[in-house]
Amino acid sequence: MFGSHGAILKTDADISKKQRIVLEARQLFLTNGYEKTTMEEIARSLAIGKGTLYSFFPNKEEILLAICTNHFNYLEDILKQKMEVTKSNYLQSLIDMFHLYINSVYQEVQTLRTPEALIYANQTVQTRFADRFIDIKNIFRAMLQKAIDAGELSSAASVVDMCEVILAALTSFLPPYQRDFSDLQPGRPPEDVFERESKILVDLLLQGLRAYGKS
Repeated sequence: MFGSHGAILKTDADISKKQRIVLEARQLFLTNGYEKTTMEEIARSLAIGKGTLYSFFPNKEEILLAICTNHFNYLEDILKQKMEVTKSNYLQSLIDMFHLYINSVYQEVQTLRTPEALIYANQTVQTRFADRFIDIKNIFRAMLQKAIDAGELSSAASVVDMCEVILAALTSFLPPYQRDFSDLQPGRPPEDVFERESKILVDLLLQGLRAYGKS
């Protein structure tokens, strides 16, 4: 099947097969590591020919980028859904959204071998997805503005500055989790420690912004 410019249009079956490739490759990357996984291994795991695999993805980097794109799509969807249903008490919803953001990343990035961890731990991958990070920031900025307009937050600082400060402070709660959590060895922190400490930080930051500039 061809489009108006002669490009081959993917059928539903093709799309499903592409999704299967992404899911299977993600598991292999998680199990064996991205660097050690080959296109041949991905094809063999799916019981398809290498030619079929290459017809969907020219190399494994493109598969990794598809995995990362799925991650950003998921984060944006859940944050936008929360924002869209919020009609009042914007500050509390904003607090919930920051918790939702870092906890969703925590749940998906099971280990530092999880492909999505490269989004946060690898500078090259970060640069590739710089526009998607901006999209997420814009969601938070929009909610910050709603909270300011409703009188729930001080307007003494700009929305851009507030968002940058909050997200910078939350960096230790995103992979590669380099902060020493409660005297534990560096690495993915235990879930109870993560939830308790991240809640304290988010609450302090947002409640602090409520009073910022009013003294």
